[in-house]
Amino acid sequence: MKRVLISALVIVVVFFAQRSWGAMSSTNYYIYADIISVGGVLSTSTSYGLQDTVGESFAGFVTSSSYEIKGGYQAMDNNEISLIVSDASLSLGSLVNYTASSTASTTVSVSSGPNSGFSLSIGGVTGSILSNVDDGAVDGDGGSEEYGVSVTGINATYADDRSVVAGRSLAFSALPASSDTVLTFKAIRNAGTVPGAYSQSITLIASANF
Repeated sequence: MKRVLISALVIVVVFFAQRSWGAMSSTNYYIYADIISVGGVLSTSTSYGLQDTVGESFAGFVTSSSYEIKGGYQAMDNNEISLIVSDASLSLGSLVNYTASSTASTTVSVSSGPNSGFSLSIGGVTGSILSNVDDGAVDGDGGSEEYGVSVTGINATYADDRSVVAGRSLAFSALPASSDTVLTFKAIRNAGTVPGAYSQSITLIASANF
């Protein structure tokens, strides 16, 4: 009787998921971060969407008194942010007083996502208006013609009257927040103010802080 011996060599290869990341860009797109992981998929229904990532051992938030680390691919997702303006059309009326400014206010409500704060600023300004304030107060001090805006609220970035110019920061929060900022526009004329109708269009921008 002959015996036949069969030997099998089994090579087991195990691939361990390694993290890999980096910003990538092209002419039309920008990818802030990517990762090679075990898995993940976008799941959707009629009302909801879920993007999951599997295999990230260092995902999560780590904070100290001065810094915050947002670890993981999903932490790079852009948060939702909302901006609501209570009154988008304001009127300062007829400027007939040389000693008291005319005012009009609107409330801007900004809510940021759970992973970021927000910045509220003036994005653009068009139209004709009076001379911008440059001394911190629209009060006609020294017989000046002045125009500006003040901001109030827990996240307001300044407390006096400032010029209405593109890039002006109005409110800021480093942490997730939902708050109201009141914008009060002010104007005062002087004896040399040219009679006429003045108007201005202002674009407000709310952006997430990561």
